[in-house]
Amino acid sequence: MKLDEVIKTLRSLYIKYNEENIGQSPALLTEHLAKVVGYANILYSHYAEILERYRIQEATIMAEENDSRNEWNDSVEKREDKRTVDEKNDRITVRLNPLKGQREKIEAEVKSATLHINTIQSLLKQYSDQAKGLS
Repeated sequence: MKLDEVIKTLRSLYIKYNEENIGQSPALLTEHLAKVVGYANILYSHYAEILERYRIQEATIMAEENDSRNEWNDSVEKREDKRTVDEKNDRITVRLNPLKGQREKIEAEVKSATLHINTIQSLLKQYSDQAKGLS
């Protein structure tokens, strides 16, 4: 399942949770939790893949920019014409920004799914405690 489809499905489940007051019914809540956890697991898998690609791309970009700086600096004669470490780091940042944006977007989705799951688990625990007469 594609990442956009997973995110869209999770968002629709969040909306359904609110619109249908699923939190008011332990039976509906359990069913809802199962669905959310299933899609969240797919989301987490996508997240792991994106993190892996980001780290590989980051290492590649850093190596390329370091090599480029060294080659440039070896070819220029005047010290003031040489590329500084700050210039190299700026170039790395510019190249990584699109990937970083994608990574941060999925991190926000992962946090949202995790928060929703934690909320449901907390409600289910409250219902369980009430049924046992602990509240």
